[in-house]
Amino acid sequence: MLLYVSYLAEASGQPDVAAIVRESWKNSERDDVSGLLVFDGSRFAQFLEGPEAAMQHLRSRLEGDHRHRDIEGSWCGQRAWIADGSRRGVWVI
Repeated sequence: MLLYVSYLAEASGQPDVAAIVRESWKNSERDDVSGLLVFDGSRFAQFLEGPEAAMQHLRSRLEGDHRHRDIEGSWCGQRAWIADGSRRGVWVI
């Protein structure tokens, strides 16, 4: 399980949310992942669940995605993480 929030990177402009959703559906079906994406025009929030390997791959892709900045998230049963690799002292159950 993966839960994260991030801000839209200023240089990326307004994303084509419909295109993001279409690509996500395709990837999610392939990787056996399900979830929920919320975007309010400046912030993303997403909850995802699926196989651990798929969650690790998604986390890596998110950290490299130029559309996001200030990514903060957590794994179930692990400490919260920030895109720069630092950890916070919060456990998620």
